[in-house]
Amino acid sequence: MKKSSKLSNGQEKENSSYKKLKNTEFEISNNTKRGNFFNIFDYIFIIAFLLILLSNIFSFGAISWQLSSFGRVFLIKILPYYDWRPLKNEQCLIKRPFSDTERTRSNLNCDLCEDTFEIDAHKSLEEDILEERYINIDVPVILTTGVEKWPKDSKFMIDIQNDSSFVKSYPCGLSTNINKGVADVGTILSKQIYFDHFFIHFQNCELEAMRTLRKYIYRPDFLPSAYSPTLYNWLIWNENYNTTNYKHVDLVEKVAIVGQLFGTTSFRLKPRKNCANVCTDLTFNLHGGEILIFTSLWDLEYRPNDIGENMAVIMEY
Repeated sequence: MKKSSKLSNGQEKENSSYKKLKNTEFEISNNTKRGNFFNIFDYIFIIAFLLILLSNIFSFGAISWQLSSFGRVFLIKILPYYDWRPLKNEQCLIKRPFSDTERTRSNLNCDLCEDTFEIDAHKSLEEDILEERYINIDVPVILTTGVEKWPKDSKFMIDIQNDSSFVKSYPCGLSTNINKGVADVGTILSKQIYFDHFFIHFQNCELEAMRTLRKYIYRPDFLPSAYSPTLYNWLIWNENYNTTNYKHVDLVEKVAIVGQLFGTTSFRLKPRKNCANVCTDLTFNLHGGEILIFTSLWDLEYRPNDIGENMAVIMEY
């Protein structure tokens, strides 16, 4: 009887310990599930917080502009390998596989340029004529008046180089024979005094630097109001630089204006993509006070002038 009683007590203790162990496991399991449950909501909260934070960051103009400029530099870098420019106006970037007929339609419309062998020049044009006769059908045109208030020599560069936002900015699309490697605009322009013959062109891809140049290079009054504000601007400056090579300028916006401030620059418009073998290259000179207006059907190149000092600007819209 005593042995039986001891066995019974032992079994009860074992049962009791087993129940406690099961209860403990159950509590741990519940706590773990609750922990996982709360962790999921923690992750959702963190993601939502980061999205809100990024949204607020992008709402600041300067930061948003800097990010867009970095993206623009990347897009320019990949242009030699993939021409993405036709996609910028597409509503859908992912399309179903297409037939040869549809593939042909995706090319540029060379009918617009195959009969263009020279560029019309006008003293002035009404807005509607400029837009309908030229811009909307990708036909380049030169205007010989309309920018009389623009600088007529390089003296304004002395003032512009006193603007810290301009000289401390880093240029995009830089090409020059007076600097090697990466440098800010002020460092590059300061070297110009050591050279009797030089060329330089670059894009202002920082917002404040672009605004600084806009103080001197006003938006032309003849330009239709739809093309505002200026998205990017470029400076082309050379002196006594003798070369037969044309310099390519990586423009990406739909409409561009090239204005010759002073001197003379030789430009060349080259039909893009499938139109390269259909349409003719257009070579011409721009003189001080003249403006070229053209669209993204054409690529732009220029050749520095070997006589005197010459400066032009480019505005993209």
